Amino acid sequence: MVFELDSDKLERLTSLPGNSRQYLHDFEPEKLQVVIKVDEHYDMEVPTLLALKDSPHVLPVVDTGFFDRDPAFMAPLVNCTPFADICQAHSSVQFRYVSHLLQAVCYMHDHGVVHCDIKPDNFLFSKSQKGYLIDFGSAMRKPANGDDRWAIQLRFVSEYRGTHGYLPPRAVLRVPCLALSDYCCTRHLQARAHDGRGSFRHFLCRDTCIGHLLLRCSHFDALLRSPQVPLCREGD
Repeated sequence: MVFELDSDKLERLTSLPGNSRQYLHDFEPEKLQVVIKVDEHYDMEVPTLLALKDSPHVLPVVDTGFFDRDPAFMAPLVNCTPFADICQAHSSVQFRYVSHLLQAVCYMHDHGVVHCDIKPDNFLFSKSQKGYLIDFGSAMRKPANGDDRWAIQLRFVSEYRGTHGYLPPRAVLRVPCLALSDYCCTRHLQARAHDGRGSFRHFLCRDTCIGHLLLRCSHFDALLRSPQVPLCREGD
C-alpha cells in the first residue's frame, strides 16, 4: 500500500523533536493514529526500520508513500513521558527506561545497525512504560563482508553524523568506533536519568539485567576492562 497525501489537509506536529517534518494522521485501515515523517534521510531510515521490524523497542513502519510529492513513511503515534519527568520518577521507572534502551541497542547491533544519534529526543518512553528507539536517519549498516566482531571506524570525527553534544569527549579524542559510541551515549542518558547517583560500575553490579545486556557486547566489554579508557566523566 502506497499513500499520497497533501500537507494542507493535516496537522503539523511542531512539538515533536528533530529536523524532519511530521504530521498527525488517522490511518483508517488499522484505526490507528500515526505520525507521517518527511525526512531527507528516507532512503536510509526506512530500510533500516524494516530490517529491525521484529524488535519490540523499534517503532514499525505502518506504510510508505508520498507527502507533498516527497518520500515519507508512517509510524504509530506514541504518547510519551518527557525525559525530564523520567529523571524525577521512581527508580523502578528509570530502571525500565534504561533497560528498554539497552535492549533496543543490543538488538540493533546484533542485526548489523549502529544508530549514531542516541539521545533523549530519539528514545520515546510511553505512558505505559515501554521504550522505542526512533530516528535512524544517521544510522550506519554492517559492511557486507563484516564478521561477528564488526565495527565501523571513522577516519575523522567530522564524519560522525549524530548529535556531537552526546558524543563523549574520550570518543572524540580517539575517533569513535560507532558501535562503542552508541553505548557511550546510552551511558550518558543513564547518568542523567539517575542524576549521577553512584558510579556506572556500581550500577552494573546492582542491576545485573542491565549489566548482562551491556557486557555481552564485546566492544563495551573491552572498554570496561581498560582502565586507560574511561567511559565518560561524570557530568559529560
